[in-house]
Amino acid sequence: MEVICSKFDLKYNYWERNVWFKSFVVAAGIAALAVGSTDAFASEYLTNRSFETGDFSGWTLVGDQGLVFVVDGSAVPYIGGGVSQGAQHGSFYVYEGPIGSEATLSQSFADTSGATLTISGWVTGDGSQPSDVRFLFNGIELGAINPVPDQQWTQYVFSAIATGNDTFSVAFRNDNSFDGLDNFSVSSVSAVPEPGTWALLLLGFASLGALRYYRIRALAA
Repeated sequence: MEVICSKFDLKYNYWERNVWFKSFVVAAGIAALAVGSTDAFASEYLTNRSFETGDFSGWTLVGDQGLVFVVDGSAVPYIGGGVSQGAQHGSFYVYEGPIGSEATLSQSFADTSGATLTISGWVTGDGSQPSDVRFLFNGIELGAINPVPDQQWTQYVFSAIATGNDTFSVAFRNDNSFDGLDNFSVSSVSAVPEPGTWALLLLGFASLGALRYYRIRALAA
């Protein structure tokens, strides 16, 4: 009798492990499908980045501020690259021409430490010299346009690693004319689950529970 019971126990244990393994495979497959169903979500850290308030709200302006303005692109079109143009984005842009030394616009913000940030801005110019526009992150220069060429709105893009609390700055001057600045951005992109992802995950765990329930009923019959 002990031998028969031992054989029965072995078969029972094998069957139990087999059903559980299959249940786990099914649930894991559904969960993997769910995790793969993600959307890219962008976090933007700058405020008033296109100056649509009509002023420098959200920004700190220091340095040679005498010839730095936020202007309406329809009233003050900029001629760059031989083309008369308004703001790059929206209605307003920065019309700047500090003489002899730079002015600097900056914003500080909290972000996710270790995240990769994409930093960008648009610049237009008429080729006057001396002139420059410099992009900085925590005081470190990411790139410089020196001199600013005769160009229509042109985007400049850089990357940096977030520290948790950071400062973006743009420094500029144009001794003999004006340049245009607009539509700055500091953003990070992360993958977040779609709404249906959570449903798939729950379905996976529900499948485990259902298979276990029917296994217990089968043993009891």
